[in-house]
This record gives sequence, structure tokens and C-alpha cells, in this order.
Amino acid sequence: MLKIVSMVIICTFDQPFHLQYLSKNIDGARLPNKGGSWVKLRLKPENYYIAFYKSGKILITGVKSLKKIANISQRILKILDEVGVHGSITKIETVNIVCLGTLQLNTTLEKIVFYLDSPDASYEPEQFPGLIYKNWGATFLIFSTGKVILTGVREFEEAKTLFEKLEKLINVQYISKFKRKEKR
Repeated sequence: MLKIVSMVIICTFDQPFHLQYLSKNIDGARLPNKGGSWVKLRLKPENYYIAFYKSGKILITGVKSLKKIANISQRILKILDEVGVHGSITKIETVNIVCLGTLQLNTTLEKIVFYLDSPDASYEPEQFPGLIYKNWGATFLIFSTGKVILTGVREFEEAKTLFEKLEKLINVQYISKFKRKEKR
């Protein structure tokens, strides 16, 4: 089963933001210490990360459901309205969905990366405890427990389809190459 653990959403406000003004007038908002060109805010109580950019773009991370986006954008508009920044959101776009799933692994990650035999797959346990596989426009982090993190998709249905493709690929690759080796 695959579930969404986080999403990255970009909202477009109908005008640019004055970052100094936002950082001074929105409670809890602040400019990054290293002089970044955005204002960051944690939207409570869920602790969503909100970043306001000079261009009028608003980045939202930490959302786990597509159904919550409209409510969150309305809350942001209310915060802006309360400090005298009036306008509307003209576009809402999902730019990345991070999902978590579980595969039934019948072998080790070392064998899977060997059987995939692809420049798109790497496993270096000294540096990172998971197999990294990039294919179909997405990135999969596969751990020895069978847990899989999938990122780089914009729609949940696409994530489910790619997860099923990965599951079939690993099972087919492992079974077919293992049987060929046994026959030798």
C-alpha cells in the first residue's frame, strides 16, 4: 500500500510580496539567517512550512492530503489579509509528492542492484543505507526492510502506477536472472 507522506505545493499570488514587510508584520514569519530571498513561516497547528517569495509565489510543504490544499491556501490568504496584503491566489500547483510504500523483498539489496544492472540503480551502504533507483521520471529509495520512498511525481495516481512497475520489475528481474544462473 502506498501513502502520501508529504507534498510540495506552489501557489501563485496575484502580486509580488514585499519580504521585509511580511517578516515584520506576520507573527512568526522571518527571513532566513543567511539572507535568503524568501520569508518563512510555520503554519500551526500542523506545522506546515510556508515560504513567501518576492515574485508572489508561495511554497507549501508537509501537506499529506490533496483535500487540505484549498483550506491551507485560504488560511494563508487570511493571514496576508490581516496584515494588509490583499489579493488572491491565481494558481495552485502540486510540484512534488513524496510517498511511502512497502515491497515484499525476496532477496538482498546487493542482489537487486546487481540484477537491475542499470546505471539508474546504485547501492553504497557505506554512504547511504538504501538502494537508489531512478526511472520513469521518479526516484525510489529502497531499504532492506522493504520500505520504499518514492519522489518526483506530481499526481498520486502516477505514484501508484510507478510503484507497481517497480514491484514487477524487481520481481521479474530477480526471478529471471536467478533462474538463468541456476541453469548454468
